[in-house]
Amino acid sequence: MKKQESIIQLVIGLIGLVFCLVLPKLAYLPSVLIGVLAVIMIRRIKSAPFTEAEHQYFRKVNIISLICWVIFALLGFFLLRDERIGADGQWFLLSAYLFITIHGTLMLLPTSTRR
Repeated sequence: MKKQESIIQLVIGLIGLVFCLVLPKLAYLPSVLIGVLAVIMIRRIKSAPFTEAEHQYFRKVNIISLICWVIFALLGFFLLRDERIGADGQWFLLSAYLFITIHGTLMLLPTSTRR
């Protein structure tokens, strides 16, 4: 995954979090944006073979992000679904944006240490 894609994930995740907290009625807009950008980025990606170390790191990041998302979703469901920021399914959007933010952040970490 390129650094540019990681930054896009991080920025959209943070924008989504802000929307969830400040403008909950518009919180779906960043998810639509990331969907459109994902289609554009997939068409632009020139596939390069991953080294075994990169493959292992990507797998580790994906597993950590998935575990964090499950934890955020459970916490949101049990703690926020009756609150203003979690009502009407907002708890799920909040957990999804946290997942995107964490995934983007974890993907950016090794860029300074690679080669």
